[in-house]
Amino acid sequence: MNPSDPPIFILGANRSGTTLLRLILNAHSRIAIPDEVGYFEKVYKHFTPSWRVPGLSKKRYAHHVDRAIDRYFSHLDGIDHEALKARIVQTEPRDWRQPYKMALEAWAHRQGKPRWGEKTPANLFYVDVIVDMFPAARFVYLARDPRDGVRSMQDTEFFPDDVVLNALSRRKHAEVALRLLRRHVPPAQWTAVRYEDLVTDPEQAARGLCAFLDEPYEPAMLAYHRDAENYLNDEAARTYNATATRPITTARL
Repeated sequence: MNPSDPPIFILGANRSGTTLLRLILNAHSRIAIPDEVGYFEKVYKHFTPSWRVPGLSKKRYAHHVDRAIDRYFSHLDGIDHEALKARIVQTEPRDWRQPYKMALEAWAHRQGKPRWGEKTPANLFYVDVIVDMFPAARFVYLARDPRDGVRSMQDTEFFPDDVVLNALSRRKHAEVALRLLRRHVPPAQWTAVRYEDLVTDPEQAARGLCAFLDEPYEPAMLAYHRDAENYLNDEAARTYNATATRPITTARL
């Protein structure tokens, strides 16, 4: 990975349009952002006292790599996962970053792209760790009117059917996310985008994002829907993320 191509992290509460934004950026000829990984929320408890010092024997580290690739990166198609595991174990340093970094680099390489990104909503609670791992990373925080966000949660089966719980969750995501971003990430390395702006004037929003990411704008980004199903799991494309497989619309504002 070229140091001039730092990774991109899309942050935001669930049902904020983060999948739509991921697909738009993934349609860029230089950027590869796969479906959600969930690495940090699952292994964060092991980062103590530092992600740099796992304190594992080579055998236990190999076990961690084996589980991590099978559990969090198995959906990254086109990669020889067994060869990837062997390569990670043999690469120094053997820390908690290496499996994550090398898996996403491998997938970007498989897509023929030099720059990778990641979008897992819960990552917004771990920006302090992420920016420590990737000091030059760029962060894009997607905000959406909380009333629409909660309504979308109400309509999605894997969220509780309780408007109060969903509203409290929404508030926590917004407050904690902004506090962590402001505390840990240099102002020049993160930006906020409103979902409402993204769908009302997608070209302007995409151009602004490209400028922030130091990438040229490409009209193909707004044609993401043509192959969106290739970058979503079958259930998501069929149900809760079905709108992301169609052209941008303001219908859900």
